[in-house]
Amino acid sequence: PTSTSEVGTSQRHDGKWNDTKYNLVMDANAVIENLVGNLKIEGLQIQNTKNDNVWTGTGIYGGDEYGDVSNVYISNNIVKRGATGATYAAGIYQGWSGNNIKIYNNIAYGEWSSGIMVEDKDQNDSNVVYNNMVIGALGGYGSGWENVLFKNNIAQDCANGFLDSGWITGSDYNL
Repeated sequence: PTSTSEVGTSQRHDGKWNDTKYNLVMDANAVIENLVGNLKIEGLQIQNTKNDNVWTGTGIYGGDEYGDVSNVYISNNIVKRGATGATYAAGIYQGWSGNNIKIYNNIAYGEWSSGIMVEDKDQNDSNVVYNNMVIGALGGYGSGWENVLFKNNIAQDCANGFLDSGWITGSDYNL
């Protein structure tokens, strides 16, 4: 890194939460909110401690009902719920998505209403969720629209591991 605000490899987690590594811990509607396309969110530890009964407490929130949020890559992150009462709280939520949304190699754990939720309003078959793990959420993975590919994902100790019906042909190997 060239700045104290940048995260180099020595500051990244090693696959499990590590308080000695860089982490974003906030009491917020969303720790990271993305309303633009062409973005990578990679290798972070994120915890949301917000606890109330509205659509809040999300780790990574992305999407814009009125704009194109395409070419978004969310990978190699640990997203942790630091509160209870998971009403409408998602570990990773990508809604109103455009094209080419890739969510892979993430770990979401804690009492989320959905560990990873993708809503593909354009129904374009180019949005993929793969090689992720959700642990201890009420709902593991979901899609509010049609045409999201879910592959090689694990839902462990979730009340309902796989939600909704917006999965395209080829979605497979999910446990």
